[in-house]
Amino acid sequence: MLQLPTTERLHELFTLNPMTGGLHWRQKRGNQSAGAFAGRWDAKGYIEIRVDGTLYKAHRLVYKWVTGDDPGHLTVDHINRVHDCNRPWNLQLLTREANASRG
Repeated sequence: MLQLPTTERLHELFTLNPMTGGLHWRQKRGNQSAGAFAGRWDAKGYIEIRVDGTLYKAHRLVYKWVTGDDPGHLTVDHINRVHDCNRPWNLQLLTREANASRG
């Protein structure tokens, strides 16, 4: 499983809006101004963010940003099943098997 950036690196790069689950750039990056929403939507509706040259799913970054824990091989599941709803209260860790059994 892809190792996530350190919690310190995530806090250095982003602020988190806990009401929306959105990560926002702390500083200007390329054509993105400071405070701009970080990420883009993939074909399945998940938000992806490139950090230090590697593309990550935003919900995994949010989980680590909030908890400090890397979910490793576990799935970060969206409780309400909305793929881009990355509010911290909406994320839970599940095994792949448990996630698959949710339907």
